[in-house]
Amino acid sequence: MCHLIRLIRLTKAELWEARFETEQFPCYISIIDMERKANIKDNPLAQESDLEERDNYISINVVSDRDLKTTKINFEDFISEVDSLVEHMMLSNCHIFYNFVVPNIDTSKAKIYDDEELYGDREEQIADYVNDSIKNEAIALIEGKLNLSTNKISETYFCQG
Repeated sequence: MCHLIRLIRLTKAELWEARFETEQFPCYISIIDMERKANIKDNPLAQESDLEERDNYISINVVSDRDLKTTKINFEDFISEVDSLVEHMMLSNCHIFYNFVVPNIDTSKAKIYDDEELYGDREEQIADYVNDSIKNEAIALIEGKLNLSTNKISETYFCQG
């Protein structure tokens, strides 16, 4: 079972955190309405004629510290859950492409504090560092695709509701 928690909702993008009952590991999903047709660079396996038939392109990036197919989660159920998230964004005629990202995280860069009562033990601090790195990677994917910085966006980019 997968629990999805929305962290950011913009007019063209959303960031979700996925929490699983069978395993605990960081997993974030960015859903981006590209507001254009998909092209062959978006999905090299697609036929050009198929891409021309659709009016819009939704990009879904799943960022985690591991390959989801090698975990104990039910991968097909997870994809169905994510698909249900994009139903409200989808137009009747769009392409949806998934991109699975497993960033290489250098845990030696994690700042370890001596105060275990306040920050947790070494393993907890490293786990927090990995989780933050995964989340930042998902945010960076949104920023890159929308060509904006979340630190500098105005209220007009945020969606009400």
